[in-house]
This record gives sequence, C-alpha cells and structure tokens, in this order.
Amino acid sequence: MFSKFKSVGLGALMIAALPAIAPQATAQDEAEPHFLGGNFSANVAITTDYTFRGISQSGADAAIQGGFDWASDLFYVGTWGSTVDFNDDLTNPITGEQISDGSSAEVDFYFGYTPSIGDLALDFGFTYYLYPDAPQGEDDIVVPGILTPEQQVLADALGVTAGEVILDFPDQNYVELKAGGAFPVGPAEVGFNLTYSPDYYFETGDVLIPSVSFSLPLGGSFELAGSETSLAFSTSLGYLAFFDNDIANGGGFGEDYWDFGIGVTATWFGIDFDARFIDTFSLAGNGSTGVFTVSKSF
Repeated sequence: MFSKFKSVGLGALMIAALPAIAPQATAQDEAEPHFLGGNFSANVAITTDYTFRGISQSGADAAIQGGFDWASDLFYVGTWGSTVDFNDDLTNPITGEQISDGSSAEVDFYFGYTPSIGDLALDFGFTYYLYPDAPQGEDDIVVPGILTPEQQVLADALGVTAGEVILDFPDQNYVELKAGGAFPVGPAEVGFNLTYSPDYYFETGDVLIPSVSFSLPLGGSFELAGSETSLAFSTSLGYLAFFDNDIANGGGFGEDYWDFGIGVTATWFGIDFDARFIDTFSLAGNGSTGVFTVSKSF
C-alpha cells in the first residue's frame, strides 16, 4: 500500500517514498466487501521539519500532514497534503507593495500499478504536485508605468524601466513518473526507485532521480507499558540530476546533488515515532538536520 509520509523514513526536494507492504487482511476484512477489491486508509502526521529529498519545505519549522489512499493488490490511488513555507513576503522593490506571502500548502495526487515477480514488489507510479496558493503569472513583479521621483531612483539603481517585468513567476506545480520496487534480503528489505520529471519545480526542466533504500527490523516486538512495540532501522540515498535547465550548476537551486537519510522508527500503541538525520551533499546552503515525526495510519 502506497503511503505519502515523505518525512518518515526518508526525510521538493528527500528520496521518493517506496511502496510499503500492505498489512495482511484479517478474517473480518475478508468477510467485508471492499470497493473494487481494495481498501481505503488514511494517515496523519506532525513533523518538526517537512523535508523532501533533503531540503526543508517548511522553512525548518513544524508541519502538519495527512492523506487518504485506496489500494488493491495491483493498483493504488490517493492524495496527500502538508503545510509548507515558500517565498515568504515577496514585495515589489519599486513600490514596496506585497505581491505574495508565498505557498503555504502542498497537495499531491498520485496513482500507480504494483505487480509482483516472485519476491520482487514493483511500483510504477505518477504523482502531481500542486501548490494551490503559489504565486501565479498574474503575480509577476512589474515596474509601474508611471514612477514617482523616489521610485525612479530605485528603478535606475536596479537597471529597470517603467513597465518592465522584474520577476516572471515560473510554475511551481509539476509531475513525476516513477519506476521502482522492493525485495527482501533475509529480514531486511532493499528498495530502489528511478523518478523522472519532464519539467521539475520552478520550470527547471528535465530531472532524473535515482534512489535506493534499506530497512531492517531491530529484533522482534516487545511489550512496553502494555503495548506491543517494535523498532526498525532505515536509511536512504538519492541523487537529483538536472538536465537542460536555465539555472547553471553551482548556482544553488538547479544544482545536482546527493541526499542521505538515516534513522530509527518505533511503533507504540499503533503510533509511529521516527527520529532521522538528513543531509545533502555539495548543495550550498543546505546542511544536515535532525527531524522527528509522529504519525498514525487508520
């Protein structure tokens, strides 16, 4: 069953989530009719920092997340959302007028196909990332047609003229295609993904994102304060490569980079508690961080 808890276990930009193994159906589940042979589920989470592919999406602040899914043995479809904090307090440098206070929400829509070949569980998926309150074309920052003397001084300092567009907002919404899978190695599980976007966030062009992950239960379950408890270790590594974009490598956003995550998840009273160390390599201005997430699936 696909889960969109991107902060749990992996940290736009953390490694794409791998499909989780669907829970075994109980006798009651088997007796109940399910929509098209599948099951509905929901999830909620709160995290100290919503990181995606190693980069904070919430301004290094806490975020609230949640989603709904339907999944069968072969297909899944769902939606997931999170609070974000992008591009705060954008103003027109000539007039001082606030143009936008930035994106505050992300909503993802996804579906996929999950066949199996022996122990190899495959996942072919599509995801659309939507930022409903992101600045749009009508929010472009433009020099007023008529300038006051004070505004003319500012325009001259910036080298712009009346009516000129200072900032043309690119589209923040984008799509991704994914091919991946997971297979057991003893008690552990190894996962892999190859994700492609034909026009990534901020219209930066083609992006290819290979990633791998590894998870391992830490011993068997044990009882803690009257509840069965389990621990699991997981780690992930990904590489984000930009192609034919207009932002030169070495210029911050648009630069190819690695991201890495490692942590432990404890499940107690049906609630997951995840502590994770996340880092990006060779990406200016984005260092390591620690993230703690509490989540629950229903």
